[in-house]
Amino acid sequence: VQQMGRSHRSNQACAPEFKLLMTPIGGENRFASAVASRLQSLGALTHGDRRAGSGAATIAGFSMEPKCATDALRDLATFLQDPDRWKDRQDELPDFIEKEYQGDAVQFSLNASVGLGKMGLGPMQMVQNLQTLTVKKFQNRLLGLPIETQNQVYKVFLTFYEQKVHLAKSQQKLSDGILDLQAEKVNLENEECIYHGTRDGRKEETWLLHVSVDRGVTWDQALKLKQEQDDSGFYEME
Repeated sequence: VQQMGRSHRSNQACAPEFKLLMTPIGGENRFASAVASRLQSLGALTHGDRRAGSGAATIAGFSMEPKCATDALRDLATFLQDPDRWKDRQDELPDFIEKEYQGDAVQFSLNASVGLGKMGLGPMQMVQNLQTLTVKKFQNRLLGLPIETQNQVYKVFLTFYEQKVHLAKSQQKLSDGILDLQAEKVNLENEECIYHGTRDGRKEETWLLHVSVDRGVTWDQALKLKQEQDDSGFYEME
């Protein structure tokens, strides 16, 4: 990120275009993750919006929510230590376990544990050091594994991570920062001042806005869909 800043100055006639190249190797995701997190931090500091950093949206998918990532790492450690616990949850595991290991999670666990053990991250070590084990350290150690093994381990980790993110969103415990309302129409229904006061002689207020959002389609769009699909129709939701 510093190198980008050295070659991109204010008011220059032509802004440079940066293209980050990376291979689809599990351990290398940490490099993109570091850049994505830094760009989001710069956007938050300078514009009050984590998406405002130029290029941040392009690689935002590589940035991980810290708590969800830590919880996913804990699930990975317990899974490798006792894969039998997932016998009734095969549908929650990546497809490669079924295709390459005939659904034998134990065999995958043994294979992954041997490699991780050589890197100082065996299942027992991971469980014992969960308080100090970070995702960054985990990704660094992954780079020492054979490519096929590290990709498989990282896929399992990502599967657990996506489950944690989905759960956090469903419980409204995940903050995505500033979000745009994607809708055909947004109406302001009500507004109320929930805080007012003074600070350093200046008046301060915080307002809560209640809006209604229409995410449907327009009449013209509906007619076009009807014409494209003769066997479809209009239905009324109960």
